Amino acid sequence: MVIQGEGTMDRRAFTLIELLSVITIVTILAIIAVPSLFSGRLLANEVATIGTLRSIASAQSVFRQRQVVDQDGDGQGEYGFLRELAGAVMPRGGASVLEPPAISQTLGNVVGTGVATKSGYALVMFLPSGTGVPVMEPAGDFPGANPDDAKSQELAWACYAIPLAIKSTGNRAFVVNQQAQVYATANVNVQDYDLTNIAPLTANPNAAFEAGVENLTGRFAEGQGAAQDGGTWVPAS
Repeated sequence: MVIQGEGTMDRRAFTLIELLSVITIVTILAIIAVPSLFSGRLLANEVATIGTLRSIASAQSVFRQRQVVDQDGDGQGEYGFLRELAGAVMPRGGASVLEPPAISQTLGNVVGTGVATKSGYALVMFLPSGTGVPVMEPAGDFPGANPDDAKSQELAWACYAIPLAIKSTGNRAFVVNQQAQVYATANVNVQDYDLTNIAPLTANPNAAFEAGVENLTGRFAEGQGAAQDGGTWVPAS
């Protein structure tokens, strides 16, 4: 019973049972909310990465049209690597860095593994070489002009985006090329691409393409198990 006299305040302390009840409710709410917040963060990373790849596709088109790189001097521009697009290095055969940059300067910070990172994803650019073997974004010293690669690099490129840590910073893997349509794969059980498992991708840059495609020249595969890596790639949404 609470006795309230004149000039006094009604003060009532929480009982131990009440405190335990509050703690229990808060704990239950946290258990419910945390997975939703985590799932939301992964989805946000994926959406941001799709946007980044679309921006890269637009930048590549402008980069080629402006003939920023023309290794054989034939008046036909070639596609670029991330560091060239971001204005981080002198373009192959160029006289000055690209100003203003065509893409976020963040993507010009390519680490020793040849990848750039943004929004929980690792991005790696491939250009087709004149010998028929795709060339990954160079790490370290940037190469000079190679006229033998020019004709192939006037036609195609591909940029993959894989989670830095699968199921932690993102789930799906993505790819885009000169056709500007971003494709996605569920990235589980078949590929499991992430930064610690990037070797299968760098060994097979044609991973998302139809069977028989070489040197990045062809279409992305659609349908279950149709891609060269055995995965299912579909237009991203």
